[in-house]
Parts: sequence; structure tokens; C-alpha cells
Amino acid sequence: LTGGYNNSKAKFGHCKKQKKWVLFISDQNEPCAESSEIVTLAHSVESNDFQIQNSFGDLWLSSEGFSLNIRFIQDEIFKGIDNGIDDSCGKLVGDGKCDNDLNKLGFGWDGGDCCAATCDYKDCGIHITGTAFNTSLGKPGNAYHNCKDPYMRNITIL
Repeated sequence: LTGGYNNSKAKFGHCKKQKKWVLFISDQNEPCAESSEIVTLAHSVESNDFQIQNSFGDLWLSSEGFSLNIRFIQDEIFKGIDNGIDDSCGKLVGDGKCDNDLNKLGFGWDGGDCCAATCDYKDCGIHITGTAFNTSLGKPGNAYHNCKDPYMRNITIL
């Protein structure tokens, strides 16, 4: 949620009185208990449903009240990745950094992070390569070596 790596393990819980799902960090299992040790990361809008998968398409809000674009990823998508979901934990889709584990159709080609035409961040492709046209650049250069989106085309410069 912060756009960086987080070593804390977050978990989901349902607050019956507030009728919402909560993504939180705590040693406790009750997300709505009165405690300063509970860090709320995000919560769903009001929901009477006790099956979290039924809230996946609902609006989720940050602890500050900003709307979030949360993607719930099913473990089946991680087939073929050496350590499954654990290898990709902490990586974010659509953060401007090309992650090979997420550069697959099921993740929208890492949210476009791996292709020049689809990456929306100013640091996309920055300092990725040290060579161009089989020649050493002598310093880091910009590149998109891992663009796998089949709708993107290679460009040849003559």
C-alpha cells in the first residue's frame, strides 16, 4: 500500500459492528479491538457479507479515507513461479518497476511497467541497461528488455 516493500505480515478480518472488512497488521486476530497495537491499512465499504471474496469488487479505502485500487490475486496465477506467492510478496503491480514475476497476462503485464508505451511513471526503464546495439554505454542507460505484452511491438532503429 505504500509503494515500497513491507516486511510486516498483514491480514484480513471482518468487523461485525462496523460491517466492513479490514486489512490490518497486529498480533491480535480481531481488527476492530480497541488497541494501539493494531495498524489499519485499508478497509472495505460497509458489507453484510461474511465471505471476503464477495467484497473483492467493492470499493476499498485507505486508513486516511482515500479510495484504493486493490487487486486480489488468486494463488493459481503464481503457478510456474519457483516459490509461488512468497517470491512475489512485496512486489506491486503498476508501480513503475518491472517485476519479472508479475510480467504475465494474469497481472496485466505488471500493470504495464515493463513496456515503454504503457508505463506511466517517470522512472520507468531508468538505468536498466549498460549496453545498446551490442556496445557498452559506459554508464547505465534506459531500456525495456522485458516487454512481453503481445500488443506491444518491437521498434527497430536503423
